[in-house]
Amino acid sequence: MDPLCLCVLTVSQHTSAMELFEGEGFVLLPCEYNTFDLDDPIVVWSRNDLSPSTVHQRQPNGDELKDQNQLYSGRTSMMPDALEEGDLSLNLTKLQVSDSGNYTCTIRSVGGRRSMMTVQLQVKGQQQTTTLNVIKVRGQISTLGRYVGKNFIDPLGKVPSGKYLHYCIVGG
Repeated sequence: MDPLCLCVLTVSQHTSAMELFEGEGFVLLPCEYNTFDLDDPIVVWSRNDLSPSTVHQRQPNGDELKDQNQLYSGRTSMMPDALEEGDLSLNLTKLQVSDSGNYTCTIRSVGGRRSMMTVQLQVKGQQQTTTLNVIKVRGQISTLGRYVGKNFIDPLGKVPSGKYLHYCIVGG
């Protein structure tokens, strides 16, 4: 009688989303997994829309970055004790609009266990806020407001209606 071989593969997938602005110092892409009972776990952060797809890889003996996409060179890191503690979050620095995409944290081990978590990151162009003195066409002067992107926000936090002439007095 031939020996019976049973292989168990556990796959779970979770998704979260984050939105930031270009130029922000860093973002921590979350990924947690109980790695205590895994034999020689390997963590790979990747983006499937890139070639090569590897953003960062951690093995029991440390980071393995030879297959890392060059867009991320010098901009990624994980906690030194990530595999021991189970906090597999990726620190990404010097955010760029091109960093927008779906990042997958994949945990593999010799025993065949596998878990995946996807984080959607949206990096927008730098947010510009400009403080303005707004003068109504009818001649009444309002208090200071501000532009956030293309939207003017009045002091009460509302987008005013009607026609306005805008004069910039302070940039921000």
